Amino acid sequence: MFAKENRFFLIDEPTNHLDQPARRLVGDYLAGKQGFILVSHDRAFLDRCTDHILSINPSELQIQKGNFSSWQENKRRQDQFELSQSEKLKKEIGRLSGAARQASQWAGRVEREKYGSQSSGLRPDRGYLGHKSAKMMKRAKALETRRLDALREKEELLKNLEHTEDLRIRPLPFSGRRLAELKEVSIQYGNLTACKGVSFTIEPGDRIVLQGKNGSGKSSVLKLLLGEALSFSGQLTKDSRLNISYVSQDTSRLKGSLTEYAAARGLEESYLKAMLRKMGFSRGQLEKDCSDFSGGQKKKVLIAGSLCEAAHLYLWDEPLNDIDLFTRIQIEELLLAGKPTLVFVEHDEIFASKIATKAVNL
Repeated sequence: MFAKENRFFLIDEPTNHLDQPARRLVGDYLAGKQGFILVSHDRAFLDRCTDHILSINPSELQIQKGNFSSWQENKRRQDQFELSQSEKLKKEIGRLSGAARQASQWAGRVEREKYGSQSSGLRPDRGYLGHKSAKMMKRAKALETRRLDALREKEELLKNLEHTEDLRIRPLPFSGRRLAELKEVSIQYGNLTACKGVSFTIEPGDRIVLQGKNGSGKSSVLKLLLGEALSFSGQLTKDSRLNISYVSQDTSRLKGSLTEYAAARGLEESYLKAMLRKMGFSRGQLEKDCSDFSGGQKKKVLIAGSLCEAAHLYLWDEPLNDIDLFTRIQIEELLLAGKPTLVFVEHDEIFASKIATKAVNL
């Protein structure tokens, strides 16, 4: 691609479906090249091959020198500073509002005294009281001006703050010692062996990442655990009481309305839509046909569907493909807080390192 001279390349999510070794290879290759704009949600990949970050924020575009990690740290500091400033201004606005209201009340009271009479029967000094009233009104107006200035300053803050709501997962408690165990399992498709000699145990609270190159049988292991009728040798032991929730790598079959999708999976429609709202769907998008969704939106529907299911074991096959950065972090926080028992395939290096309690190499 870079053999042609005088070209500037636009590279759109080159890591989708690539395994970790391939991502490192592509990242190292791009690190030695110049003249391209790259779209990617893989944080380790961005750190490996970028020297500027162009971020599309809610209110503006920003460009910063450095890799993703430096951009993320700068954004964290900026957001923290603006949140602090916003809180200070909120308190200042409240104080100024009270002071302006009090000054205005005082001015009105003094103004009324100009036309009254003192208890001694003497007429009040209207000149003095008029001057005092004008002075108080001037102070009230100055306080109101300061309040409006503080409001305008507050409005300029937090425009680029990415707000995400907490997601919820509903893992079922499991009383046994092991949910499932594979011993020397090999999976075949006719004459083709997808994987060979796979052994691991799933215990309550495990979050196991299946690692390996593309075609090493990771998805096949998930399907075998799910209960698909695959040809295999070796020993698979699985507790008969298990409720399993599955997120497929494939989103191409997702069609129809969300109402139809919820009914087909036996989900509570309102809860599914609430999850999708938390994942960035607008109200209008909830009424669209699923076939019209982007790849990332389709994957969010599958993940939200899994979150709606109470399960002992969650099987997620490349859940982050096409998923934006902030939703990735949102899902990370969900899994770390919810502590479900999970077996997953994911090539996002940072996500896998944060979430997995065990790794199985195929």
